[in-house]
Amino acid sequence: MSAAGLIWLNWLPVHPLQVSEFLLPTLLVGAGNGLVMMSATQAVLAGVPRKDSGLAAGLQNTARQLGGAVGIAVLGAVAHAVMAARLAAGQLPQAAELAGYRFAFLMAGIVSVVSAVASLMLKHAPASKE
Repeated sequence: MSAAGLIWLNWLPVHPLQVSEFLLPTLLVGAGNGLVMMSATQAVLAGVPRKDSGLAAGLQNTARQLGGAVGIAVLGAVAHAVMAARLAAGQLPQAAELAGYRFAFLMAGIVSVVSAVASLMLKHAPASKE
């Protein structure tokens, strides 16, 4: 769901309609992220002994927050690079900025799809009762 919303934002127009062109894709992104949080925590804790579950949950939360911060920084740099290239090519500033954001949304959507496929391909260990 999140990937679909991010890829949908790739077609964001210069003056979007608030509900159909901006609110709906961002609701998909939020719903997708919300649904994945519990399943990601469950996946992390599934193969961990109970005595280590606090440590595993802390590591998972740290990795999630660090990944989000690094991801936003990388996507911001990508958006800026695309915008700078478009401005150098003579495109209007508003259109160049939108092109940068669109490309960043597309890249985030692709990363989401690749992550989803990779997580489906992982072998899961049976839950430990220790």
